[in-house]
Amino acid sequence: MTFRMRYILAAGVLAVFCVAAALLSRSDKAARRMLCCSDVDLTLTDTLGSATVADLLQVLEDGYGCATGQRLDSVCLYKIEDLMRSHPSVLDCQAWTTGDGILHISVENRAPVALLRKGRAAAYLDGTGYLIPIYSGTVAVPEITGDIPLGSGLFKEGADGGAWAQDIVALMQYISDHGLWGDMVTGIRVNRDSGLEMRSARGPEKIIFGEIDNFESKFGRIERYMSEIAPLKGPYKSVNVKFNNQIICRKDI
Repeated sequence: MTFRMRYILAAGVLAVFCVAAALLSRSDKAARRMLCCSDVDLTLTDTLGSATVADLLQVLEDGYGCATGQRLDSVCLYKIEDLMRSHPSVLDCQAWTTGDGILHISVENRAPVALLRKGRAAAYLDGTGYLIPIYSGTVAVPEITGDIPLGSGLFKEGADGGAWAQDIVALMQYISDHGLWGDMVTGIRVNRDSGLEMRSARGPEKIIFGEIDNFESKFGRIERYMSEIAPLKGPYKSVNVKFNNQIICRKDI
């Protein structure tokens, strides 16, 4: 067989292969156009948020409608992603379909760092200072109560908590980074006059922390009270570290 004939034969085989591939691709696309969504697989990338899978499936049904039975190529993925991202508990979302007819939705929840309670209003606070309304799920985080300087309406809608919320996030981060305090601080209350008040697992004292600042200095003085003063003269009813370089212990209030 001459070189020319071998070249013609190879070109013919390649042409047949290309035609077959094109026909197969066209057939696959046609079959996909006829494929309908048979199920929705919604998963959470973590278990840190208060919105459950059931909560978010309800959001999908209310805001998008029933996806099952819809032709797969007509499922509006970006609309589903935008719908989920608009939910106060959701940080991010990705949606896609697969050839078996499944609509996949992967949701990343906002991760709460504290639970805020103001009267009957309550919301989680995430690490960006955003308030998350409470849904079906529960998250074990420190609870902050009392005269929280945020409007009750923010608790219901989901919103940025502003400068005060950012200060609380910084405090929660400090407590989290110092494992000892994460185990010791059992509750935080906001007092309109004295600032933050804390309760400790190590004693009955009310710890008057004051403004949300000078973490290292204030926690250092609390530790000094716990290790040096309380064993000898305590317990006291209140321990005040809100003033610089002072530990004010009282047994009357």
